[in-house]
Amino acid sequence: MSRPTSVAALTICRQVVVARYQPFSGTPITPALEISVDLALDAAVPGIAGTTMRAKMLCLRCYTAAETARRTNAVWSHLCLGCHYHQYEIGPTQDQVRIWQAEVGELVGALATNTP
Repeated sequence: MSRPTSVAALTICRQVVVARYQPFSGTPITPALEISVDLALDAAVPGIAGTTMRAKMLCLRCYTAAETARRTNAVWSHLCLGCHYHQYEIGPTQDQVRIWQAEVGELVGALATNTP
């Protein structure tokens, strides 16, 4: 089975959010960002796909613009927190999810061009 592109993953993400807001629709947003990071880093360092996402985030600042790497790490951290909240905690709001979706859309484009 072929691996989806980051643009395809982002398109699926938009369809899910538009079709129905769930308590947290970050599940499709996170893979879109992670696939974009994988593609950007794999072009620079083949074989890095086997490492953890945290390690990839640390490497990203060496292979892309510093601001893009910082924004990618920040939104990825927020998405991880949003996906793993407890039932007694207040989850992310619909507005937060939309902001994250927009930010991931911008980062997918920035990572695709990958100009340090």
